[in-house]
Amino acid sequence: MCEHSIDLLLMPHSAPTPEPSPLFPQKSVDKNNENLKNLAVYYATLLGVPAVMINKWGPWESPTPGIPFLYQRSYFMGGTAIADSDGGLLSQLGYEEGILVEDVSLDPEKKTHTAPRCQGRWSQQEPWHKNLFILIEAIGLTWYKMSRERRRRAREISGKTGITS
Repeated sequence: MCEHSIDLLLMPHSAPTPEPSPLFPQKSVDKNNENLKNLAVYYATLLGVPAVMINKWGPWESPTPGIPFLYQRSYFMGGTAIADSDGGLLSQLGYEEGILVEDVSLDPEKKTHTAPRCQGRWSQQEPWHKNLFILIEAIGLTWYKMSRERRRRAREISGKTGITS
């Protein structure tokens, strides 16, 4: 983002709140949610450009890939926000649906041009428990690749569009 001198950062999210568990305690859930809620301000301050973070809101239930009968039951916390290039929060939704409209400043003088120091795979300090997501993502990817249903549906679509698999 710094290298390409972006003018506006749009961050669409589908980030559910992790369900508290022995592997992801409530304290880590709270830190995760705080980081997500402050994401627009964080990046606007970091990069010196306006930032818009959009996140779903509402209940979330999903089977755990590869582990029959284990479901995640949680929610999408919303928190959609717009921050200006000076890092000031212009508006933010709470735990609700809605629409935000704001005027922002596209000021090249405010751009930082300095790449952030990464914290592992993140640009900010996250709870160490969040590294477990790598394992969950790997299991999900493997489960997805092995899915006969996914292959059947892909063949249906590719057959209709003339694309061969």
